[in-house]
Amino acid sequence: MEHGKFSVSKIWHIAKLEYIKLIMDPRMILIVAALVFAYQFITVPLLQNAAMMGKPINVYEPFVALLNSNFMILLVPAVFLAIMSDYPRIDGNTLFVVQRAGKGNWFFGQILYAQMSILSYLLIVFVGMMVPVLWGGSFSAKWSPVVSEFAYSFPDYAQNTGSVSIPPEIYYHMSPAFAVFCGVLFVFLYLFLLSMILLLFATLGAKKAGVITVFLVIAAGICFCATSSRFKFLFPMANSLLGVHYTRYYREMVFPLSLSAYYFIGLLAVILFVAFIRCKKMNYNFDYEID
Repeated sequence: MEHGKFSVSKIWHIAKLEYIKLIMDPRMILIVAALVFAYQFITVPLLQNAAMMGKPINVYEPFVALLNSNFMILLVPAVFLAIMSDYPRIDGNTLFVVQRAGKGNWFFGQILYAQMSILSYLLIVFVGMMVPVLWGGSFSAKWSPVVSEFAYSFPDYAQNTGSVSIPPEIYYHMSPAFAVFCGVLFVFLYLFLLSMILLLFATLGAKKAGVITVFLVIAAGICFCATSSRFKFLFPMANSLLGVHYTRYYREMVFPLSLSAYYFIGLLAVILFVAFIRCKKMNYNFDYEID
């Protein structure tokens, strides 16, 4: 098969090489540091409330709290972008890879690599949030009383960190398992979108501008998520947070989850289409920003 034609094996080979470089990168230690911080900020308050009630927490609750905290949801993409800051890697070896594999295979290899990286990242975070509470925690299809009843049992502590870590907009409207599934799905789409923005700007020869754009998108999302305006759903952050899709008590949706899925799919389709066209026009001399 000629190097310019579509090849699954070449795409996999490119993605695998990049993935190996990632897992060997010292920056991966940032995930451990983030998990330690998340444990102190989310898990410890939940465990303190559990001790006050004398009841165990659901082992999924710290992870759900992490993905739905307006503050901690900043940490998740920030750490991911820190370890993926050179994505897509364009260095002296890239010319050799592109010449051997072809531009299209290199492009799809980068997409597969991003997906593998995001899934691995979320898996590490999921396990890292769950393991500390396995001893003494419960596997249940329902939310623990620590989340759903603490505010009623201890009204003086109703606004402490553990009590507000998972809002009623989540535990009134979905099960823990569904919250984990949807949380992983939408955060995956969020991180994948940010990665594809980086890939798009790389094909435009402006990797640094891509990094700046991504952080501006995150910053704008944070600002709008702090408001009650529906304009926040113009940004990916709000679409990745489950709680903001629901009203607090009634089974009504402020913004349907299906529309958030269409939002991500639509944006990704446009970005990938433009990036692919640009990739095919990239010259082999790579007169771009070289890492």
